[in-house]
Amino acid sequence: MTRREWAGRAAAGLGLVAGCRRTPADKIGDPDNTLVAASAVSYATARRGFRTRLTRQGPAPENGPPVPAAVPGAVPIPYESSGLRLVGWANPEVHDRRTRLPAVLFLHGGFSFEAGHWEYARPFLKARTAFHVLLPVLRAESGQPGAFSLFYDEVDDVLAAADALSRLPGVDAGRLFVAGHGAGGTLALLSVLASDRFRACSALAPVADLRWAVRRGIWDRDLPFDPGAEEEYTMRSPLAFAAHFTRPVRAFHGDRGGEPAVLALSNAMGDHARRNEKDVGELTVPGDHAEMVAPAAGLTVGFFEANGAK
Repeated sequence: MTRREWAGRAAAGLGLVAGCRRTPADKIGDPDNTLVAASAVSYATARRGFRTRLTRQGPAPENGPPVPAAVPGAVPIPYESSGLRLVGWANPEVHDRRTRLPAVLFLHGGFSFEAGHWEYARPFLKARTAFHVLLPVLRAESGQPGAFSLFYDEVDDVLAAADALSRLPGVDAGRLFVAGHGAGGTLALLSVLASDRFRACSALAPVADLRWAVRRGIWDRDLPFDPGAEEEYTMRSPLAFAAHFTRPVRAFHGDRGGEPAVLALSNAMGDHARRNEKDVGELTVPGDHAEMVAPAAGLTVGFFEANGAK
C-alpha cells in the first residue's frame, strides 16, 4: 500500500468514526468468549483508584545483559520514574535547540534492551518530516532498578520518559508521538490511554487483551501478580478501555505467523472504539512478527504526519 493509499484510507476511516452510533461501554464483541470485560471509566480514572499487588518482585523475564555502555548513533538520556533512575537512548540532535522537531517515543519489543533496538528509530530519523526519537529502557530491564510488573508500573516509566523527551532543547513538546512493537506496542496503547500528552499512537503487533494472551500460553509464566485477580488483567488490557481513547490510534499486524490471531484482538478493540466515535483503526501489512516492523513503521510516519507532525 502506498502512502497516498494509506492517507485515503485514513481519511475514510475518520468519516466512518464520525458517523458511528455510540453504544454502551460494556458491549464488546466477544468472538471466542475470552475477551476482557469493558470498563465504564477511562484508563486514567481507573489507574487513580487501583494499585497493583505484585506477588513477585524481581527483574523482567528477559532481563538480558546490562544496558550497553554505548549505542552507535545515539546518546544516553537519563530520566527518573517513581524514584527510579533509568535511561533511554536518543539521536544526538535532540540537544540542538536551533531546530525544534516533532518527537517519537518508541517502545522496544520484549522485556530487555539491546543496542540493535536502535534500528527502530531509523524510519523516523530518515523521514521527509524529520523526527527526534527516544527509546527508553524501562524498570527491571537489562539490569535497571525496579520490579517487573508486566504492563502496569512500566506505564509510569513511559510517561516519565515522555516528560524527559519533551524537555530536551530540540524537541517540540506540542508534537509528541508514541509508538511501540510487540510488548512495546501494548505499552504504547496503555500509555496513550493514560495521558493526553501524545498527539497520536501507533502500536505494532500489540496484544490488546492480557487474559486472552495468558490463556494461550503467552506470558503465562511471567505473571508477577495473582493469576486469579481479574482486575489485574483488566488494568493491563487496552481492549477494556477501547471506548475511552482520546487520540488517534493505529494498530498494525503482519499477515503471517501468529499475527492474524492477535489481530482479532485489535479488531475487537477498534470496532468498539469506532462505535464510541473514536479514531482507532487496524491495518495488516506483509510479514511475520519481526518482518512487519519495516512496512508498519513507514505507514506510521505518514500517520503521524497526518496528525500534526508536519
